[in-house]
Amino acid sequence: GVQSPFVAWDYVSERLLEDALLCLPPEHLKVWFQRLLQDIKTNRAGMPDLIQFWPAQKTYRMIEVKGPGDRLQDNQLRWLALCE
Repeated sequence: GVQSPFVAWDYVSERLLEDALLCLPPEHLKVWFQRLLQDIKTNRAGMPDLIQFWPAQKTYRMIEVKGPGDRLQDNQLRWLALCE
């Protein structure tokens, strides 16, 4: 019953959502959402491609996937700098 252009709800299971809420610190989510809301058009792209969760340790890591010859784009560099 909730719509968001940022989430493909058909692909988000209840288990995945629980793991995300367990592993992603609220202060990190706040920083990311503040960044997005400053300029949605500019900031909607560039976050790393994957997030790996470790529920037992309540931690995560973000992963950027690049193929041979690919380079980081400016918006990706900005997101990575923010996430550091």
